[in-house]
Amino acid sequence: MNDEIKRFFDSIGFNGEGFSDALIEKVVLKKKDETFLVYIKNKDVINIPNVNQLFLCASNGINGTKKCSIILKYDNVLFEDIKAYLDYFIDEIIIRRPSLIGIKKSDVDIVDGTLYFHVLNEFERNDLLFESEGLINQLKCYGLGE
Repeated sequence: MNDEIKRFFDSIGFNGEGFSDALIEKVVLKKKDETFLVYIKNKDVINIPNVNQLFLCASNGINGTKKCSIILKYDNVLFEDIKAYLDYFIDEIIIRRPSLIGIKKSDVDIVDGTLYFHVLNEFERNDLLFESEGLINQLKCYGLGE
């Protein structure tokens, strides 16, 4: 791990794993709300528990005072990575909407950058469409594309 990212991780109290190849790509200060945006780039997708721990530590701020948000970027994103994150996010959706339990059994395809879920009925389709914006935002937040 390089010194720059190690100093940043120390400043937010993060000591998790999976970021040994990570680099700070850039840091932006949003003057309006005095928030630092820290862009972290890694070769491969980092597993969910480590990213969640990083986000949690960042929510406390830099040195506990300066607001901070993390934006992740990856060089290599595989379908399996997206699928693992989707499974995690769908589990969270199912907690709020138990009626969507059927989508755990359905296939997910990615064609030309678009996610396709195979649903059982119109009810599942409508509920999934309702949740789709949040799902897309989560994928972006976790560095898994547009």
